[in-house]
Amino acid sequence: MRTIMPDSKSHPDDWRGRNVLVMGLGLFGGNVSATRYLASRGANIAITDLRNKDALAPSLAALNGIPLVRLILERHEEADIDWADTILISPAVKPSNPFIAYSKSQNKTITTELELFLRACPAKIAAVTGSNGKSTTTTMLSHVLKASGQRVFLGGNIGHSLLDDLDQIKPDDWIALEVSSFQLAWLPDGLLRPEVAILTNLTPNHLDWHSDFEDYSNSKARLFEHAKHVILPEQTPPSWTIDVSPIYLRRAGGVNPLSSFSLFPLPGEHNLLNAQAAMTAGLSLGFDVQAMLYHLAEMKSLPQRLESIATHNGLTFINDSAATTPESTFEALRSLDGPLHLIIGGSDKGADFTAVSKLIVERCASVALIGYLAPRLEALILEHQVRPLPLASHTDLASAIDWSILQATTRPATILLSPAAASFGMYLNYEQRGQDFNRLVAERVSN
Repeated sequence: MRTIMPDSKSHPDDWRGRNVLVMGLGLFGGNVSATRYLASRGANIAITDLRNKDALAPSLAALNGIPLVRLILERHEEADIDWADTILISPAVKPSNPFIAYSKSQNKTITTELELFLRACPAKIAAVTGSNGKSTTTTMLSHVLKASGQRVFLGGNIGHSLLDDLDQIKPDDWIALEVSSFQLAWLPDGLLRPEVAILTNLTPNHLDWHSDFEDYSNSKARLFEHAKHVILPEQTPPSWTIDVSPIYLRRAGGVNPLSSFSLFPLPGEHNLLNAQAAMTAGLSLGFDVQAMLYHLAEMKSLPQRLESIATHNGLTFINDSAATTPESTFEALRSLDGPLHLIIGGSDKGADFTAVSKLIVERCASVALIGYLAPRLEALILEHQVRPLPLASHTDLASAIDWSILQATTRPATILLSPAAASFGMYLNYEQRGQDFNRLVAERVSN
């Protein structure tokens, strides 16, 4: 993707007199923050969205008091694009979208919330991308950056728009930035120039958006084209050619400062790998090892990432709703002791579930299947089954939880929501899925 902002000689914060069409207000907050930002800088704002007023209620409420030229719901129209100078889109919009094609044919500027931030941000940036572990690693990186003694702002794809913090951010501050493949695909070349950039890992993902794995991989690679320091895992695509020096492999083994760090708070080998990447980033920037370890010791599990939410009658309920890929669920199963009663399933992003299906057969005491993927997952699990394994499909999460509780005849045991897939078709996003899990569990443990 290539975008060019209008009037490059003007200050990036000056939007006076420009007509901006927000094409997709959305429910995740990014375009809400961008709308507030643009309005405060003098832009004329119009909004169109395919959703209805009820679905967008939280986002619309967050814009109370913001003057709008027009608000059009349940459709997009070319006439609104004709009115606009600039089109603000969600990064999740596909390049093949016909309204994007029309915008380009009319030479409209296309921008995103992240591009707006990067053009105005004065601070140093440390960025993270990858297929799994991005949010956890970015949060770890924010703790590591605190060893510099400077203020640290955490945001990006992790769910917080840094535009909300822009008025507070100073040149000496650090930004811990999570970046998705969608965001990277839409950014102009050379705009993102991080002091340090981390790749957590790279496995096929979002193949319902990207044309193929190569396209997905190339999108990720854009983060490293202009980074001063690059932190890569041991396995990286052979096609990547990064003309950056130095490049560091994530530290491992005896030379890893975490090897003797008994206070590391998060479970699982995958979290140690994430912490190694964040520590290596700090070492590349010259930070003190002990200071980094001190700040890492304060790290807590992020919500809905292997989050233990309740223990009742010998059952521990763990919310891992943020596991939206098979690799994330694979690591969750490796990290926990049995008996494990797994709730898995959701919408299909074109991922390969073979490896996680094999591990499910090895590690799980029962499997409750939900969502569009249920038939496909059931077939894979049965294909690899070598012992009787209770297995059942469910139309909703409540039924899956109740059935899993009945299967847990040997206690102590764990009921684990780790869907390995996106939530679409049942929930708006993984956060809503996880919140529903927490609510349903709270109802059952209170009885």
